[in-house]
Amino acid sequence: MDDHVQTGLKFVPIWRRLNDDLIRLLHAIPDDKLDWSPRDDLWGFRRLLVHLAAAREEWMTRAIDDGVWNVVDGRDHETQQVSKPHIEEMLRRTWDRIEHVFADQAQLDATYRDKWWDKAPLYDGHWVAFHLLEHDIHHRADMFLYMSLMGEKPPQVWTV
Repeated sequence: MDDHVQTGLKFVPIWRRLNDDLIRLLHAIPDDKLDWSPRDDLWGFRRLLVHLAAAREEWMTRAIDDGVWNVVDGRDHETQQVSKPHIEEMLRRTWDRIEHVFADQAQLDATYRDKWWDKAPLYDGHWVAFHLLEHDIHHRADMFLYMSLMGEKPPQVWTV
């Protein structure tokens, strides 16, 4: 019998590749289409990508409370001034932040209270991880659809 105890989430390496895929997707978007969306009431690529980074930080700040200084200015997603290099930095640095937490079994198993909403249910780190993974995948799918609607080929992605 193996006495080794697996710590952290086993799918973190796959999720790391998903983050790398988001960065490849960012660079595949034509510069003049970074704010494009299929309808006026839908967010464009830039806003979606910054939103992913901001959501990661929000959960690390309001629930996990990991003590790390936020990379994303809350207003970043509301401006056209965020460059591709800045978005890439946000995605890389917020990934580093969440990877550190989700590789730590004690932080995954801990229970967290939302600091901003006192009526929120308690969350454990597993729930937060699943929520953020689903969020990344959901918006990646949005952006792949956007690229196809623009007539651009999205980058190939692999899950293994």
